Amino acid sequence: SIVGGDNLDKLNYVNVSTAFSKLGKMAKGRDFSPADLTADETFRGLLQRARDLARDGELQAQALANTVHAIAELHEAQRLDAADAEVTETCAALELAVAQVAREMVPKAVSNTLWAFGKLEKAPRPEAWAALELAVARGAPEMMPFVVADTVYAYGNLERAPGPETWAALELAVVRVAREMKAQEV
Repeated sequence: SIVGGDNLDKLNYVNVSTAFSKLGKMAKGRDFSPADLTADETFRGLLQRARDLARDGELQAQALANTVHAIAELHEAQRLDAADAEVTETCAALELAVAQVAREMVPKAVSNTLWAFGKLEKAPRPEAWAALELAVARGAPEMMPFVVADTVYAYGNLERAPGPETWAALELAVVRVAREMKAQEV
């Protein structure tokens, strides 16, 4: 299998993103093993591969959003510790890459990325934050109701208010989609 520990260097950004996404979904199940992924050598190799791809500028916007979102899901499911040195290093590399690719993110990817950093309790550095803010403001007119709700929730998780332009764009988005929102989105 290409996901085996000996072949991790052959994984491209799609493979890495898919592996993390599958792990994030599996983490919600009861029979997921190992419980502590950071103790698993292959998982640590997958973290390294994600760092390498991020640092080399090879993580496309959607793949980056999916990867950081899955890491946050794994943390939330207590399958990894966000304070682990390799996880922290991976998140830092992904965060730096966000500054480069946020302009290419669709609104849901931006929302997922903000949510992930909030769950990981890692507020993005100024460059990444500025790129995400611009992406939110740019994407707000296209946001579906659940994406508006998730984005606002993510800001709350980060305990950070949007900048004035982003706030104005989100306000307009809320007004536009309010009638379509489900109770849990309000």
